[in-house]
Amino acid sequence: MSTPNRQAALDQYGKIASYYDYQIVFRGMRAKGIAALGLQAGQTVLEAGCGTGINFARLRAGVGPTGQVYGIDQSPLMLRQARGKISRHGWTNVEVFESPLEEAQLPLLADALLFSFTHDLSQIPAAVDSAMAKVRPGGRVVAICTHWDEKSAPKAATTVIKRLSDRYMTTYDGYDEPWHLIVRHLTGVAYTRHWFGTMYIVSGVRTGDREETAAV
Repeated sequence: MSTPNRQAALDQYGKIASYYDYQIVFRGMRAKGIAALGLQAGQTVLEAGCGTGINFARLRAGVGPTGQVYGIDQSPLMLRQARGKISRHGWTNVEVFESPLEEAQLPLLADALLFSFTHDLSQIPAAVDSAMAKVRPGGRVVAICTHWDEKSAPKAATTVIKRLSDRYMTTYDGYDEPWHLIVRHLTGVAYTRHWFGTMYIVSGVRTGDREETAAV
């Protein structure tokens, strides 16, 4: 087991940034996860580890033209793709920040937070704590990613998912319960498994007190 490696992650994502959006495998899961946020017009939503902005169109549709979409990512090459989308579509209410999550500062608290296929990020306590601090108490939080329980997930499914995940992750640390740092901050946690148990969606409500915890 090993901890996430930031430099290795920057190198990995830099190599795939130009074609990242063309990989369709996870599109259905992204849509389900964003739907679980229950976004409303005029809200502010933050995506932690937004990458190329592949989710921005759906997030913006959820909050409407009067809402705000923020994205944070540390990869300049991934954000180059994201900024290109923002410019091409004229999205004046979408803004990205190039920074480690722990160092980024937003102009205001978000009403909702999305982690979308960001396993490494979700295994860094300081990053998760910082993301949660950027969401108002009572805000919706959703995490989508891959994982598996080797006792129940079919071997063929785990083999496929591992091959796909290797290019996006620098560690499998915490892969049995990758949501464990996130749910410490949530109440009313709901958890669903997908793709024969190799993917998950976890959702809940941001608590106002770190002592209020939930587990799945």
